[in-house]
Amino acid sequence: CIIISIAGRVSPAGNSLTYGIFHGPGSPRNRSGSVPLSPHERTRTRLHAELYATELVLKQVLGLLNVTNGQKEWPEARNVVLVTDSRRIMHALSSCVYTWKANGWTRARGKKAVANAAAWKAILDLVEELEARGVGVRVWTVSEAVNTDATGLAAS
Repeated sequence: CIIISIAGRVSPAGNSLTYGIFHGPGSPRNRSGSVPLSPHERTRTRLHAELYATELVLKQVLGLLNVTNGQKEWPEARNVVLVTDSRRIMHALSSCVYTWKANGWTRARGKKAVANAAAWKAILDLVEELEARGVGVRVWTVSEAVNTDATGLAAS
């Protein structure tokens, strides 16, 4: 089981978004940075940063499962647990994305488009690709006070 903490934040001035991905103390895989502006964004929220971190970490995991020099970096990975303080990420990945996909990326009543649908689609595609390779994706929600490693990276 591989456990990775993720976080997204809005700067104190409210003018930029940052993310943090924490694999472990001193890990070269730890990442942080600014969230690039999407051409379709009207507003920028913490959720945008959390979605960006989620998509980025799933791409990172897929890369680590690929063969390099005849060996997989993570040959025995069966489950990846994303630790986040975002209940929205946990709830959506646990159930909502499957309903949204079945409804053509509209909300439950089928009338209103899902907010951030492009990001959710990209994330679900990555989850499905990992699952096709035999790697389950799980989400564990913790309090912000517990997710300090990833939030610290997001704040740096």
